[in-house]
Amino acid sequence: MKKNPDDTPDDTPEGLMEEIKHLRGDRTFGKKLQDRSRRRKRFDNKKEFDRSRKKIPESQVSHPPDPVEPSDENGYTEKTELQTNKDELDQHLLIDPAAITSLVDAARISSRDNILEIGPGSGNITKELLDVCRKVRASLITIEIDTRFKALLEEIDRTGDITMYWGDAIELLPMVARKHKITKIVANIPFSILEPLLVGIHINRSIRSVALVVGKRYADRATADFKDEDTDSEPFSVTSLLSQARFKPNFIGDVPAESFNPRPRTGGAILTLEEKTGRDYLTALADWVVKKPNMTVRNLLRNMFADKYSNKTLRSLRYRDSQTALDEIDAAREERPSALENELGKIQISKLSNDQLRRLLNFIDLTMKKRKK
Repeated sequence: MKKNPDDTPDDTPEGLMEEIKHLRGDRTFGKKLQDRSRRRKRFDNKKEFDRSRKKIPESQVSHPPDPVEPSDENGYTEKTELQTNKDELDQHLLIDPAAITSLVDAARISSRDNILEIGPGSGNITKELLDVCRKVRASLITIEIDTRFKALLEEIDRTGDITMYWGDAIELLPMVARKHKITKIVANIPFSILEPLLVGIHINRSIRSVALVVGKRYADRATADFKDEDTDSEPFSVTSLLSQARFKPNFIGDVPAESFNPRPRTGGAILTLEEKTGRDYLTALADWVVKKPNMTVRNLLRNMFADKYSNKTLRSLRYRDSQTALDEIDAAREERPSALENELGKIQISKLSNDQLRRLLNFIDLTMKKRKK
């Protein structure tokens, strides 16, 4: 029905809106009515349609977590509107000044060092690292995956003394370590990326020392002994192997859960890995685990114990007493117990359980001791 313009409009808000729509000719209003009619056809009845249009109560609305607040007057955590992503990126920023100082001191930075900080986040550790690097004239490189921290980190380094990379540390580590000849790593890393990071550290032989904030459970595993049969202690595992293959783990101290923001479920620990001199069977085993994880235990043992009797050695038999050399080879073959090969021989080394890995290492250790006699 066409509305008469001379009629007096209703003073209520609904009446005014109707008058405005009439004066405009309101084609969009008609389209909205058509859209609303189409939407209503998707529902079985009017009540269901009306319920779908109800506003969600405020109590059911999810709100983002509180922003990171400064931990003290020294500003170890800058006040920012950024939210740590603890679900996807497993971020737990270290905010305790004492723990930060202990971590940096444990790194023992010197003038010949090229330092890599993994996961600087809001820059709490970066500030202290930068001060030490400037004093001793060491270089500082960072890798951070969360670009929301870019403004904060650039504010810390106004003079451009830090070389910053943005992306996944696991993917960038080989390139950065090779390009900058990284000698030491300092990091408060997400606990979930520890094992792949240890693989990268093991492969890059320029890295001589590592200072990490890690979970308390890993700190116990890093120092575990494969000869220890105590079931109450943390078992020797692949992470233990990667930690001890090239390095000697040293426990520095505990870090309580209150030292992180957001607070993790358990506390952490400061741990250092200092490079060992020489190469032993742990290094050799770790190399095979990293480079050829699908190799079977039987082939692993043959490769480890055949180093002394390579093709080059066999070709040189004419320069030695052939019978003596062949006796040595036969003796080495007899050293392998058939029981171990029958039980573990066909298992891939990457799929060994903690107990199977411990038994394998005990056998290798015993065999090496026999060789030295």
